[in-house]
Formats: sequence, structure tokens, C-alpha cells
Amino acid sequence: FFFVHAALAVSCWMTQRCVSPPHSFPPSHETLSFTPQGSATRSGSRTAVEMPVGPKLESKIEAAISNARRNNIINAIIMLANMVSVVGCVVLIKAVYQAPYNFTYANTILTVHFLTTASLVNLAALCGFHTPKRLPLMQYVMLSVAQVGSVALVNLSLLYNSVGMYQVLKFCNIPVICLVEFVFLRTVYSLETYLALVGIVIGVCMTTATEIKFSGLGLGFGLAGTVATAAYQVLNKNIQKDFEVNAMQLLQYESWFTAFWSFLLALVADDSGLSHYEWTGGAVALIGLGGLCAFGVNVTCYLVIGRTSPVTYGVTGHIKTLAILLFGYMVLHQPFSPYNLCGVVIAFSGMVYYSYIKLKEQKEQIQAAEASDSKTDKAAT
Repeated sequence: FFFVHAALAVSCWMTQRCVSPPHSFPPSHETLSFTPQGSATRSGSRTAVEMPVGPKLESKIEAAISNARRNNIINAIIMLANMVSVVGCVVLIKAVYQAPYNFTYANTILTVHFLTTASLVNLAALCGFHTPKRLPLMQYVMLSVAQVGSVALVNLSLLYNSVGMYQVLKFCNIPVICLVEFVFLRTVYSLETYLALVGIVIGVCMTTATEIKFSGLGLGFGLAGTVATAAYQVLNKNIQKDFEVNAMQLLQYESWFTAFWSFLLALVADDSGLSHYEWTGGAVALIGLGGLCAFGVNVTCYLVIGRTSPVTYGVTGHIKTLAILLFGYMVLHQPFSPYNLCGVVIAFSGMVYYSYIKLKEQKEQIQAAEASDSKTDKAAT
């Protein structure tokens, strides 16, 4: 939790440094400074000219800066809520897996989680929290199949591979997302972004990966799970953008499809043992609380992907991993070698650098909008 708060503090500080008023931007070829009378002085390397700019342009720029700061704060809060929800969900699942409950039917738990999400999202729609919006049926089918497929394949990867190999394949999700976006969407990030992502992946692998053992079948499941996870996250972002829906609108109908596919998996994998399970009040309570946490996980996941990008969501997932590991080291006194600590430093540095790059790109977008508006105003004058 200290690590999470430190990361959030650094991000907020960089937000204040990078997203600043236009008159404080460092000059490139020329700068634009405002005067109280509504005029602007454009100065460059040669001469300075005055260009009349009304208060409308200044107010638009200030509104853009204010909106960017507000969005950064909201994104940080959503990411923190996602971390808390994921940790709570994992703790509850582990509790119900162990004695005295010994409920090890993962697909049944997954079905309950998505049924809970679907029910609560639809209840929110009935209460007026969001307006329902239907999409073409095939969009729900593709997204739900990719989501359930990613979970099932990742679980099979853990079954047939060592924990170390499972972690390495899981951390390859960010590079695969970049590959999927390039192949299908022709999305290319800056070299700085790629370098930051490489540092994050290497650092997290150094922190978590231990003994690496795998079989051919396990490697196949792991790679397929990584591709399915990347495809699900990229498709999620694309659907929200192309059809102009928010997280709640997409989840309202898609979660029913996901619950249906999970139910089919539970019938195949869990039915034989589940019919003989002796239910207790404690097991039901833990599974129900896990469903509530899963609702938080799903909503915040869709919010982060929709408001930022699949890559940023992957970075958030690595922050969760490091936070849990550091919590175990500081509170539970779990073993932590200097090699692992070096990995934490590398990963944390990559995360801070990635945040800096995103905020710098945000500043450049505001500068571009400022230049465009000022040129338009100059032409009109």
C-alpha cells in the first residue's frame, strides 16, 4: 500500500509539473503569452508580433488544462479502486479454496462473479445511474468469448507450467497488446514508451519469476492465454470507442454472455464434484462477497481501459503485483532477495517514466490545440 501511495503521489506531482498553464510551457520555436487586455504576444527567435486574442481562446485553453488535471485524478482513483477490488477478490477466493471450505470449483466461482456483475449493473440502470445502450450481437459474443477464453487458458497455463513460467507468460501481456494493436490497428507508440514498457516487464519478471519449468502443452496454453487476454483488452477499448459506450453500458449486456460461457465451462469441468459438495453458510458468504469484489474489478477494469488504453491497464496490473509482493515482504515477512529488490526498482522506474511520457504527450496535445486555435484566430483577424 505504501508503494501504491508513492506511485500515486509521483503521478499527481508530475501532473502538476507537466500539465501547467500555457504561459509556463518551455519555448520551442515560438511561444504565446496572454495579456489582461485580451491580446497575445507571439515571440520567436527573430521578431515579436502582437496578435489580438479574445478571452474566448484563453478560456478554452484553461478549460482544457482543468479537464486534463481532473481526468488524471479520476483515472488515479479508478486505478486504486481496481487494485483494492482485485486484492479483495483474490483474498476471498483463496479463503474459500482452503479448509474448512475446500471449494475448488473455479469456473463456478467465475460464473457467480459475472452473474453478480450483470445483476448489479442492470440494477444500476434501473436506478438511473446510466442509460442502457444495445450493440450488435456479434460484439458481445466476440468480447465475452475472448474474456472467458483468456481466463480459462491462463488457468490451464498455471496447471501445466511452474509458477515462474506462468508469471513470465502473464507479464508478456503488454508486449503482445502492442503487437496486436500494431497488426490490427496500426497503432505505433513512441520509442520512449516502448523503453518504459520494457523496463516494467523486465523489472516485474525479476521480482516475481522463480523456477521456470514448462511443458509443450503448458507453453501452448500460456501463449494462447496471453494472446486471448490482449485481444480481449484491445477489443474492449475498440468497442467502447467505436460505439461510444461507457463501461456500465457495455457491461450491462456483455456480462450476461460472459456468465453464460462460464456456466458452460462449469458444467464440463465442475459438475461431477460440485453435485457432492456440502454447502455451508461460510462458503456461501465468501463466494457472495467475492462476487461483490468481482463487480468492482469488472467495472474499474472497463473504466480504465475505456478512459486510457489496454497498455495503461497492463501497467496498472503490474503495479498491483508489486504492491502485493511488497505488502507480503513488509507485513508478512516473506523472503525478498536483493535480486528481487533490484527488480522492484527497475519496474518502479519504468512505471514512473511511463507516467511521465503519458503526461508529456498530454501536454503536447494541449499545445497543439493551442497552436491550432491561435492560427484560426489569427486568420479570422
